[in-house]
Amino acid sequence: MLRTLTAVPVYNEAAHVMGAVAGALCYCHDVLVVDDGSTDGTASLLHPRDDVHLIVHPKNLGYGAALRTAFDFALRGGYDVLVTIDCDGQHQPQLIPSFVERLQADEADIVSGSRYRRRFPGDSEPPADRRRINQLVTEQLRRRLGLSLTDAFCGFKAYRVSSLARLRTTEPGYAMPLELWARAAQLGMRIVELPVPMIYLDPSRSFGGALDEADMRLAMYGSVLDAAVRESWPTGNRWSAPTEDRGVLIDPPLEQVAELVAENRRNLRESRCELSGRTLTSIAEQARAELLAAAVQWTGAYRAVDLSSMDPDAPVFLSGHQPTMFHPGVWFKNYTLDRLAKRHGATAVQLVIDGDVPTDWTLPVIGGTPDDPQITQVAFDRTEPRVSFERRRIEDRSLFATFGDRVIRQMDGLVSDPLMARYWPLALARAERTDNLGACLAQARHQLEASLWDSHSLESPQSAMCSGRAFGWFLVDLLKRLPEFRAIYHQALREYRQVYRVRSRSHPAAELAADGDWIEAPLWLTTDDDPRRRRLFVRRRGAELVLADRQSFEACVPTDDRAVERLFELQRAGARIRTRALLTTFWARLALGDLFIHGVGGAKYDRMTDRLFERFLGIQPPRYLTVSGTWRLPIACEPVDPNAVRTIRRQLRELTFHPEHFLEAVGESVCSAALAAKRRWIETPPTPENAKQRCLAIRHQNAKMQPYVARVREELERRRTDAERHQRADRILRSRDYAFCLFPESSLKFF
Repeated sequence: MLRTLTAVPVYNEAAHVMGAVAGALCYCHDVLVVDDGSTDGTASLLHPRDDVHLIVHPKNLGYGAALRTAFDFALRGGYDVLVTIDCDGQHQPQLIPSFVERLQADEADIVSGSRYRRRFPGDSEPPADRRRINQLVTEQLRRRLGLSLTDAFCGFKAYRVSSLARLRTTEPGYAMPLELWARAAQLGMRIVELPVPMIYLDPSRSFGGALDEADMRLAMYGSVLDAAVRESWPTGNRWSAPTEDRGVLIDPPLEQVAELVAENRRNLRESRCELSGRTLTSIAEQARAELLAAAVQWTGAYRAVDLSSMDPDAPVFLSGHQPTMFHPGVWFKNYTLDRLAKRHGATAVQLVIDGDVPTDWTLPVIGGTPDDPQITQVAFDRTEPRVSFERRRIEDRSLFATFGDRVIRQMDGLVSDPLMARYWPLALARAERTDNLGACLAQARHQLEASLWDSHSLESPQSAMCSGRAFGWFLVDLLKRLPEFRAIYHQALREYRQVYRVRSRSHPAAELAADGDWIEAPLWLTTDDDPRRRRLFVRRRGAELVLADRQSFEACVPTDDRAVERLFELQRAGARIRTRALLTTFWARLALGDLFIHGVGGAKYDRMTDRLFERFLGIQPPRYLTVSGTWRLPIACEPVDPNAVRTIRRQLRELTFHPEHFLEAVGESVCSAALAAKRRWIETPPTPENAKQRCLAIRHQNAKMQPYVARVREELERRRTDAERHQRADRILRSRDYAFCLFPESSLKFF
């Protein structure tokens, strides 16, 4: 039996409160009345009673504040269910058991009454302005939050009290339900509606002051909903790469890492989430064991791994990167991962994202002189479109072999002793052991990190992460719930784009397509007979899931305990399923580690991933660290005025429209006639009739004066050309995007 509390918020309800309480007591043993500062003696009627809990606000705080008091009372009292009803006779107490039963039967978090879901005999006609406002606001809740509601404002509700601990609201007035809906959507709470009669005993009831005006009330509701949606997402550009040379970004500060890790471990331990019938805790334990085994095997293939220092119970710190020649900001992230792991007794693992498709087979390399630098794209292999790093082999061995020397020659005279001289021989040595392009690049870089920093971190490819049994349990659960996941994913995607004003249809991720009963999964598929990366589609057929690329591949997976074994069979047959970007960090943060370290881009996009944790799994998102840095090539160059070109362009414009300001060198007397004519037209008041003639006349006089300022123009044009050349050189020299291997060792060995 669920322990239930019924709460009745009241304000100046002396005429109705005793009847409302009596009705509630017929269907619920515990009743709470929250008197929100009544001045008509409402509280004095209830003080003598010992069968009712009473809380009195010393002054009127608002409907939302009264509900917040009821929420807190239910939490402190250890109740299972909180029912809220109004005191004005609109809600029928005999429906309280139905709300409680529906809450239990549907395993919902909130059961909300709806006066618009169906008609009852004797229903009242709602006031026209209230119905219109309810319809408009309800449509906003559907569109912006993805909530399938028909009644935004019904106060007859039942809440699962354990959910109220997360449902924090601050709005004190009548608009509090909108904040509540926004928070509930943010947290992924399960909401169902229960039809209730439409009863209006007093259609003229006042909202108070300006809120009695329908348009004012609607505007207030809109502003509260806007604020609630914004507040449910981190606002502003919280993270951006540093602009100064050797500047770093670390958020939150390093001194908070221990607290952050402890919180993540505690939330995992206390989670009630289950996937494929297994607790998240047990899945994470299996996933980490598989990750560490794969990391030891991968890393041990090219450098020594000290197994004696590895504690299986130690925290796991993670980061991720493509197997490319990335800029020093990513290298600094790897350095931070290694140092933090050592400081906190953790195991550091870098995920090599080999499921991505390379976008270029050349490296931008600087050459020329400091005054006239040039960028040359130096190729290290031939292109092979749409094949992921996991399956990408070195196509042109001769091109690969000479790449390092060509890069060093290109930089000769600008950068001395670039790391390429140490890095590329390591890559060539790895190429003797493996012909996988990504593995050569990543393993050589990891060897270099170890020699420069005494790094103890491990690395493991994303492909190994997606091949474990623990991931298989997660994958089966995801595919079985794919329609639900897609709906949550799209809602979070729409909110992200709206809040951050993103117009791109591919950022932070693309939408998942649906065609009939086929639904696109957030996964990639490759096969041995077709190594190109394709989208994976899924549909349910009876007790099976059909997996297909809808071109040449199709396979069936049972939905019972045999599902993971079937996925392993497909993998052995050459079908490989790999996570896309958001799902990669979702799984890594969920099960693989106690701390994930993001760069700036990943941190921004994982704001959307946080919504998947909250809404799909119903858990608090694991917190992460954001780390980045900016390093510039140590090339001496003259400082450049960033406003020089803008200033000169402004002077050239002034020369065109006000040449008289530049006539000092030749004297105004040579242009006296043109100057006089221009002044006459300027002093002539403009009218609709003379506007065009006046404009053309002033232009004509300006043109007459241009030959006398030609030398000034030539000098300004020369200065503009020089300034543009200097700014172009400065942009090239000061770029933060050059690969780490183009820097001298002295620039990157010590951070």
